[in-house]
Amino acid sequence: MTRNGYQHMVLDDYVRRLREKREERQARLQSIRTEAQARAYQEETLAAIHRAFAPRPAKCALEPKVAGTIELDTYRVDKLMFQSRPGVWVTASLYVPNEINGKAPAVVGACGHSMEGKATGV
Repeated sequence: MTRNGYQHMVLDDYVRRLREKREERQARLQSIRTEAQARAYQEETLAAIHRAFAPRPAKCALEPKVAGTIELDTYRVDKLMFQSRPGVWVTASLYVPNEINGKAPAVVGACGHSMEGKATGV
């Protein structure tokens, strides 16, 4: 396959833009001399973050469901489904040790995208 240099054109443009923004940010941070300037920078940055992620979708009922369970020697795996937004279902695996009775801390990790899905190596 002949390479023409255009394979990563969009990515290269994003990298260029990000590097420019990083330089602008570094210059801005270097120019901060007072607490008031630091607070102003914090407020501007927070406002930009809110604009970037707004509007946030309304919270919805998770409607969790157990789609199945795999019983193993020392633990079980519950195959879960829940809604992150109305009509948008997320799958998860909940690993529960057999000796746990009652409430215990848990972590839900988003699977991302890979050929193996949530079974990918960590």
